[in-house]
Amino acid sequence: MTLRKPAKRATSGGNVPIDTLTEKAVLGMMIGTADDGAHVVKPMMELLRPSSFGDIRHRAIFEAMQTALDAGLTCDTVTVQSELAKRDQIQNVGGIDYLMQIARDALPRANFYQHARALAKLEALRLALDECDGLRKIITSADHDKALAVIRDAQERFRFFDTLASGTHADNSIVRADPEPWPEAVMTAALLNEIVSIYQRFVILPDHAAEVLALWILHSYVFEHGEISPIIALISPEKRCGKSTALHLADSLTHCALVTSNVTARGLHPAMAKEFRRTISPNF
Repeated sequence: MTLRKPAKRATSGGNVPIDTLTEKAVLGMMIGTADDGAHVVKPMMELLRPSSFGDIRHRAIFEAMQTALDAGLTCDTVTVQSELAKRDQIQNVGGIDYLMQIARDALPRANFYQHARALAKLEALRLALDECDGLRKIITSADHDKALAVIRDAQERFRFFDTLASGTHADNSIVRADPEPWPEAVMTAALLNEIVSIYQRFVILPDHAAEVLALWILHSYVFEHGEISPIIALISPEKRCGKSTALHLADSLTHCALVTSNVTARGLHPAMAKEFRRTISPNF
């Protein structure tokens, strides 16, 4: 038996290795489960982003799969090929032969989450190195005050990179614990301005929408003191305009948020029962 020399791993920016085999396996698993329906594939895709893939061919394929799902189609080989052809990218990714190879070499679905976590770790490394490159240029400048301000601003992003790499960015506890109170008094206006700045930083919104979201988030902490609790709706002119990002921010900022997207009644009932015992009748 002749052993082949291992292929040299390609590297992306900052010399972070690109795990081509894992990327192909993940794409193949999603293509292989396409016929099972969007309810199977979509939760898998929500764990990843185009930036999770270091190989630009795989980013293009992943984006084509996202577009197919958004259009209500299956992300099978033929559909993905058609979407790539519309974008004039089919030859850039290696043609239908490469898509067929990805689908043929797919691993069992049970291995998906292990491989997705591996891609998330590499993505975190790439993002962190890009951040470090930008910080290095600012730190070496003469404006020290600006450099310190940028470093403080980057701390939150580095915490995100850490949770992305550790796989803890998805909160598995369906009911959140009460947050710890702030140790000192907080000025309401300053708090609202900070929430507004968070939304303005991550989402492009219409005029005054960030202020409305900030007020609604604050309302979630004091709604028991009012007679009416308004419902807020996020509407966009087309898909991929930032609704999910706005919801993720609300999930992180509102009081004891409970995300019920794709949750069955069987899964929701024990969560609500737990919340009832915790808040309404603690001695129950």
